[in-house]
Amino acid sequence: MMRGRLILVIALIVPLTARASFTSRPHYMTIAFHDVVDRAGDGDENSVTAASLVGFFEWLRGNGWTAITLDDIARAQSGARALPDRAVLITFDDGYRSLYTRVYPLLLAYKLPVVAALVGAWMEDAARETIRRGDDLIPGTNRLISWDEAREMARSGLVEFASHSYDLHRSQLANPQGSEMPAAAIRAYARGGGYEDDASYRRRIRADFDRSRVLQQKEIGVAPRALVWPFGRYTQAAREEALAANYQFLLTLDPEPGFIEDLPNVPRLLPVANQDLRAMISFPVAPSSAVRLVRLNPQTLVPTDAAAFEKNLGATIERVKRLGATTVVVDAASPGAQNRLEGAWFPNRVLPMTADVLSRIVWQLRTRAGVNIAVSLPVSSALATLGNDDAVVRLFEDLGQSAMADALLLDHVPALTEIRSDESSFAPRWEVRRRRSSLDTTRLPAADALAMRAFAAFEHVRPGTRLFLLTDTIGGAPSAIADLTLVKTPLPEKPFEDVVNRLLAAGWMQPGRRYSSGVWILGQAPPSAAVLSTDVRLFQRRGGVAFGWEQDDPLSDEPKAALAAPAVSAATFPLVPKQ
Repeated sequence: MMRGRLILVIALIVPLTARASFTSRPHYMTIAFHDVVDRAGDGDENSVTAASLVGFFEWLRGNGWTAITLDDIARAQSGARALPDRAVLITFDDGYRSLYTRVYPLLLAYKLPVVAALVGAWMEDAARETIRRGDDLIPGTNRLISWDEAREMARSGLVEFASHSYDLHRSQLANPQGSEMPAAAIRAYARGGGYEDDASYRRRIRADFDRSRVLQQKEIGVAPRALVWPFGRYTQAAREEALAANYQFLLTLDPEPGFIEDLPNVPRLLPVANQDLRAMISFPVAPSSAVRLVRLNPQTLVPTDAAAFEKNLGATIERVKRLGATTVVVDAASPGAQNRLEGAWFPNRVLPMTADVLSRIVWQLRTRAGVNIAVSLPVSSALATLGNDDAVVRLFEDLGQSAMADALLLDHVPALTEIRSDESSFAPRWEVRRRRSSLDTTRLPAADALAMRAFAAFEHVRPGTRLFLLTDTIGGAPSAIADLTLVKTPLPEKPFEDVVNRLLAAGWMQPGRRYSSGVWILGQAPPSAAVLSTDVRLFQRRGGVAFGWEQDDPLSDEPKAALAAPAVSAATFPLVPKQ
């Protein structure tokens, strides 16, 4: 049996290492600017100062960068002309007045082309002042360019206008608890009417895209060929409707380089807090932050009383913030006997729903605690409960509809955790994604192949989802197809140290692998803050940067957040060890 498994792993190494890294493949960088202000602090966190923008333009010119257009990207895709070595696409979102008053004069001076995205509904509301609608701050026309100014900039040949939707740059009711989420990325919820079905969602999205194209054709004389996703959020269904509406370029907020083979997607870097633009575009490959995960079982938050649920959720969010966690792993279903599932925490077609709370928990944690979200749903339990592969896939599709998560955590998939690459350097997320797409699942054991089908179903709804794997064993390297591989470890100090030393000996703590691997501390009860802190500090001394734990009791605050935070908080972790 072991010999057969080894043959499988070796066979799967070959296609995963054949692809060149991004540094040797033609690529371009894209920057997503918003408002341009006089002084830092004058605008929101997405604003940059005029001085920073001028400095950035000077730096581009002095360091061999070429500002490209969508035409340049289209020519590269057709093979007519390759992209220059240092290519940058410059974009401005929302149509702020500074696009005309501050940016446009600089474009004329530097002869730089840009893509500018307009929200149709904002442009048409001629009398509106800046207003707050729920969580959204909607700029008034006193802060936006006029159509006359848009036409002038378009005539210059330096500004191509894109659609930022007609009226999807806003939040919309998304669940019974009243959460409002990005309108393009969720099935709208109507009190008394339930959730949109797929056909209604697609009609709503398509009507908006068509209306935006008609409006810009009327006002500027050219229908937009690029769509900039509002808030950077979208679904696969929305993507399909955009392509059907004749948009050729779909601009995201994925912090990655752009590759011609990934079109129509155009990933973009979003500068925040007036950060150093030169550092962003120079593009360090290694990650810059540690990963701290804590698991949350919705069962601990869900009494019969809705008010108590909200109180419990609020207390959990505050505790997550005190802990300094970066990621919360949320269970999507409640386990039952004999490896079966009792019910789901989200609406679905195949499993009884215990309560419709998952989307509320995920969104509140994301927006109020500022953490990433991974959802966990055991494929083996889903299969034992539902009885056939297709039902499992439908369950994961429905999970994707409800959970606006960043990652999916899978367990009990030994063949997936053993897929290795012979590369020892750090693999950025886009390279890991390419490895997954090149994986031949027909050569996997049935359980692992189903797990990949389940992941693909979730990712089809939520493009860009990362894959986290839990494993009981330590192979020669973390999984080549996972963004993060976590090794289960016992809580007591001596056996914990033994596992960490084995990881160190196997090379998992090397600079090229430490950010794609970590430990998952398991205990029958929540660990004490003292024991958890001892384990974490030992792990950090060995070079580890990613860890999580369970059990965790948020309502009893076990482990005590105030006592555990000095060791576990990402805010206090020294990324560069002292020599």
